Amino acid sequence: MTKSLPLATRPSTGLTTTATTPLATTATTATAPLATTTRQPDLDVKAEAGKLLATTPKKADPALPQAQLNNALKGTGANSLETDGVVGRQTQANLRAYQESRGLPVTGILNPETQAALDANQPPIAGWRADTSPGIAAASGDTAADGNAPVAGASTAGMSQQEKFDHYRGLIEANGGRFNPDGPNIVGVRTPTNGNANRGGGRYDDTFAVVAMRNGQPSVQEFTGNTEPAGNYRNRIGQDSDRNGSLDQGQLRPGFYEYSQSSYRGGPALRMRGDALVDRDTNHDGTFGNDRGAHSGGGNSMLFHRGGATTTGSAGCQTMARPEFDRFMGALRDAGMRPSTAVGYTLINAETTSAPVA
Repeated sequence: MTKSLPLATRPSTGLTTTATTPLATTATTATAPLATTTRQPDLDVKAEAGKLLATTPKKADPALPQAQLNNALKGTGANSLETDGVVGRQTQANLRAYQESRGLPVTGILNPETQAALDANQPPIAGWRADTSPGIAAASGDTAADGNAPVAGASTAGMSQQEKFDHYRGLIEANGGRFNPDGPNIVGVRTPTNGNANRGGGRYDDTFAVVAMRNGQPSVQEFTGNTEPAGNYRNRIGQDSDRNGSLDQGQLRPGFYEYSQSSYRGGPALRMRGDALVDRDTNHDGTFGNDRGAHSGGGNSMLFHRGGATTTGSAGCQTMARPEFDRFMGALRDAGMRPSTAVGYTLINAETTSAPVA
């Protein structure tokens, strides 16, 4: 029997816990120095179509069932896979194509049900073709220039808890994160949104997931929130990263970070351990894809905390409306987070175009 598909992994690049005391979210104009022992997330971030994509190096694995997939998808319009053992987006696309063609839940993950169908040579649904099927792209149209990483931002509606668990674990491991099987893991999927949206109040259009094993069973809880600064904080909170006399807003780069429990304005919060580089909006247009890679320190000022009911209340922090945030913190506690616990947070950019300003 063919072995299950291992997910592409990258070397762990967590931040050390010996960094200086985190800054408050009301950052001053002075640039926050990086702790000398801090290691930054090892990401190659590219500007592409007005968004950032976190890329990962290819890793060969001879156990991939590429020959099986090629065989099963012959004549369906999906591209043949190169037999190089690389876990890339073409592999993900063809797995999704295969799953739909056999009437299986479409996850892009080689779960036991999919492997069993491959091993049994299960026939496709009559007349199915990858190049005409709505919602499933043929591999030729689903492969980015980097050829890596599972697709972030795909809907998990209709997935079982096990399928959601596999989906988010795959995103963590393919985007430089470290999955903790014994405790909660946080995944953030950012939909790039202009800071001027909602009249500068920001928009709750990003997704957070708390992923854990509870009582031996996979558990995934999803929440709606925000990962970007709202425009109404422009020139009020930030850092003068280009030294032109104005404060530049910042947002966390896609990557892996560690957070622990803290407080903010009398309420519960999570605060970064150590510091990290953040991208800066130096031209003050509300976006982060056209600032020539401007960045500075200050990641440790970007907390998880409650936002407002109609505005995100974020100058770069990860926020949710109060009821949603309270559910989020409850999910972390139920999954084993304790006051001294470091919780891994993997932030990923959804593969969509930027949301319009409204």
